[in-house]
This record gives sequence, C-alpha cells and structure tokens, in this order.
Amino acid sequence: MIGIVYIVEKGLLEQQAILLQKSIEKYIAPFNSVKSFACCVRKQFTPSGKTVKLLEKHGATYLYKNLNQSFDYFPLCNGIYATSYIESTYPSLKGCLLVDTDTVFVNALNYQLFEEHSLLIRPVDNKGIGSFGKDDINDEFWQKAYGLFSEPLPQATMKTSIDRQQIRPYYNSGFIFAKKHLGFFNSWHDDFHRLMVSDIRTNTNASRHKVDYGFIEQMSISVTLSKLGFEPHVPSIKYNYPLPFRPRLQKRESQKVALGDLIHLHYHRWFQHPDFLAYIFSEEDKKSESFSWLESECNFVPKIYDSFKC
Repeated sequence: MIGIVYIVEKGLLEQQAILLQKSIEKYIAPFNSVKSFACCVRKQFTPSGKTVKLLEKHGATYLYKNLNQSFDYFPLCNGIYATSYIESTYPSLKGCLLVDTDTVFVNALNYQLFEEHSLLIRPVDNKGIGSFGKDDINDEFWQKAYGLFSEPLPQATMKTSIDRQQIRPYYNSGFIFAKKHLGFFNSWHDDFHRLMVSDIRTNTNASRHKVDYGFIEQMSISVTLSKLGFEPHVPSIKYNYPLPFRPRLQKRESQKVALGDLIHLHYHRWFQHPDFLAYIFSEEDKKSESFSWLESECNFVPKIYDSFKC
C-alpha cells in the first residue's frame, strides 16, 4: 500500500485539499492500493472541522501534529515534516507519495511504475534558484550547500521542463514517491533542517518569493539524493504536469499530450480564475470525462483575474 500525503491548512488550501481528495477517491483509490493522509503540521493553521469531516467523508485520514515548529513561517516545508512522520509511523506502507495540495489527479496511476522504481520525481519547471554552473549567479549557494555536507557538486545534466535550461540536478517537490526502505523522507527532513539552521542562503532575487530561503526545501532534495547515492527515476510529464504552461507545451511534439492521457496536474493558483479551464484546454480536451469533472468541481474563491502565463 502507498501513502498519498498532502497538506491541508485553513484558507485556500482547504478548498484545494477537498478537490485533491475527491480526485483520489474518484481516480486512484478504486484502482490502486492507497491510503491518503491530509496533514496539518502547524498549530495556528488547523483547518475547520467542516473541512476535516468532508475530507474524511471522501476517504482521507486526517492527521494533525504540530511538527513544523522550527520554521513555521515557511509553509513550503510542511510536506517534509508530514512525510517524514508518516514514513516513520506507518510500517504497513510500502512507500509514500507526497503531492502538493494545488494538484489534482485526472486518471489512475500506473501502479507498475511504483512497483518497479524506488523513487519517482520530476525536474523543476523553470530554473529559479537553480544553477547552470560556476558562472551562474546562483552557483555560490549550490557550492556552499554541497560543501556543508561534503558532497561533490553534480554537473549540469538536467533540463528544466518549461524553459529547457540545462542545470545542476534540481527537482520539483510537487510529486515525490519514495519506497520506505530508502528512508528518503527522513533523510530529506534532516538535510533540510541542517541547511536551514546554517547561514547558507539563496539569492533573494532568484526566488519568486523574494526571501533568502526560497525553495531551499526543494533544492535540498538534490543534496539528499547525492548523500544516498541514488539516481531517481524521472516519470513522464504526465505526472506533476505544469498546467499553466500547457499552451507552450502543446507546441512541442515531445511534450504534447491530451488531457485524457494526463494523470496528475499541478495547477498552482489558477483554478481560482473563472476562465482558466476554457482557456487552457482544447476543444478536443473538453470532450473528455476529466474535463467535465474538473469543470463541475472547480469553484474556488476568491476569484482571480490575472493574465495567463502563455
């Protein structure tokens, strides 16, 4: 059995978590051996009782533990605490799949993929705090981070999903599967914590959050994999699909895929835009069952009316 782990907190994440859990109930649970965990790891952000009951109604196990006390100002690291705890606490699980709450399943998992590989993860969408090498403004951070752990700095061998830049291995934390025997999530937790308590920080302007710890939680995955000496399997773009960039991706033959063939979508904040679904999907996509289901379920508030990315 696989544990699907995601974060739920008061506010927008409550709506996102309910959509995600409904998608697990509809597309994953009937076909795969899974147990879903809706986790809150910050005391001051517990969701409403109504939300918890709804999540449980649709098959989730709600888990509250005040685990993120050291960096409770940094919500992006909440998933590290949740999966580390679950990896240590539930011996019956073969592995954990951590997904961002602003994601949704639209088809069943290829369970064989999870049987054959010990770790699944996709590259980052865009370079961000990543580095293409020693002449990159971000590389000092990478050098110091790897130096802290006495690990050799990897070469720039990975291409980002969207801007197609070649950078040092840097992975997207929105979809990570690891089998229990690796101890990946516990190792990631410890490595992230060690990096955060050091004085090693990112270039503030490199992160869209404009803070000097932006995406350290994501970058530290690379350090953990280096320490474990493990090469992850990179699944197809059907997993953790960067939905806001779909118009751009559909122009590339190698990344072109119909909605009916996608499995897991990463939509970020865009389901709050009332015209997003109509804009992002083709007329052929709109004939699919997945589109009809998304259209009926995406009623997020507050609404946004920002210009689309592509």
